[in-house]
Amino acid sequence: MGMHSQEINPDESPSAAVVRAVAEVDGVDETELPTLQDAVDADALDDIAEDGVRVEFTYAGHDVVVVGEEVRVG
Repeated sequence: MGMHSQEINPDESPSAAVVRAVAEVDGVDETELPTLQDAVDADALDDIAEDGVRVEFTYAGHDVVVVGEEVRVG
């Protein structure tokens, strides 16, 4: 299975975009997913991703990459 790519909306944080993207891939409501904070420090993710640094981690059974203004879910 390939990576699902999704742009980060201008009015949302990278961490919110990750939750939205994974929920879309899984076909569930965002509230049905585990807390992102269990997988990664969401505040640090937001700070680092906004600086353009590539961040990779596993969340809700998916490989997630945040780079630039994009979230990739595999």
